[in-house]
Amino acid sequence: MNNALPAPTSRRRVSVAREIQSYKNIGYLLCSFFLGLFYFVLLVPGICLGIGTLIIWLGVPILFAVVWLWWQFAAFERSLAISWLGVVIAPMTIAPPRSRGWWQPFQERLSNAMTWKTLAYLLLKFPLGICSFVMTLILLVLGIGITAVSLVLGFLTAPFYALIISCLRWLGSVRTCSFSTCSMVSPLSPDNWRAGCLA
Repeated sequence: MNNALPAPTSRRRVSVAREIQSYKNIGYLLCSFFLGLFYFVLLVPGICLGIGTLIIWLGVPILFAVVWLWWQFAAFERSLAISWLGVVIAPMTIAPPRSRGWWQPFQERLSNAMTWKTLAYLLLKFPLGICSFVMTLILLVLGIGITAVSLVLGFLTAPFYALIISCLRWLGSVRTCSFSTCSMVSPLSPDNWRAGCLA
């Protein structure tokens, strides 16, 4: 049994260019750079400021606010990927707080692995967003440039192509007329046959 995937055809390539999902993917790749830059600029100074001011206890509310902020950013990224890319992502689960205060839920959130996974994802989105933005932009410019050059060359060479086709058709019609003239001459007169063929 052959389980090989079918080779992409020209019809498949055209259908991919017509699908809305293709342009959603391109938009997501282009937006990754700006979102990653926003997350990086906001989270890294906030974390450094919170850690630096822990000595005077001012860093505790700052870190609490930063943790809550990056959790909201991760939830936004999850909803954006689901709506734009059409992928299925498991929900970000966290254990319910055991007390109604703010310190115990904060400790439980810090001890949850999902919190640090979301932080790593948000910080890595900036360098990965740069790569995806540059590659997507280069491929878009190359595709548009190659298409434009092909259209211009097609318009410039169309008159010459039409002239060559007309010349070939004229030569074919002349050859057909010569053969018909030779066939109309009587075969009993070789001189007339040669004269008709050479005419």
